[in-house]
Amino acid sequence: MAKTSQVLSRVKVDPSEPKHYFLNIALNTAKGVGFIADTNTADVLVVQLDSGKIVHRVPTPNSIAAVYNPARNEVYVTHRNARQISVIDANTYSLKHIIKTAAMPNSMVLSPDSKTLFVSVKQDEKANKADYVLKLDLTQF
Repeated sequence: MAKTSQVLSRVKVDPSEPKHYFLNIALNTAKGVGFIADTNTADVLVVQLDSGKIVHRVPTPNSIAAVYNPARNEVYVTHRNARQISVIDANTYSLKHIIKTAAMPNSMVLSPDSKTLFVSVKQDEKANKADYVLKLDLTQF
């Protein structure tokens, strides 16, 4: 028999902004915040998980994916159209690094030891090159 889940609560994030298109969220449950990737508006939104209140906006291009790394207390965010990946300090919410890519970064996964980030990268529709996966050594940043 399959288990079912129930919705515990719903919160509206920034209801005054109708253009949001939230794609992904990275959770820092120890701090009680989420980092929301929004493909329609600039900025990564840092929100309180219990209320949905925006506590900070990290200035970035439109975002696709977000991953939290508890070992390094960093958040990685892909910006497909800008062809870059942002590294955000999860304590100060400041931008630590920008990693430029030759094509469009999409989804990410963190290695079990939290030292390597794998990023799927798409080519432009008109490109004749193959898609690929970046392997980033996070100890070099």
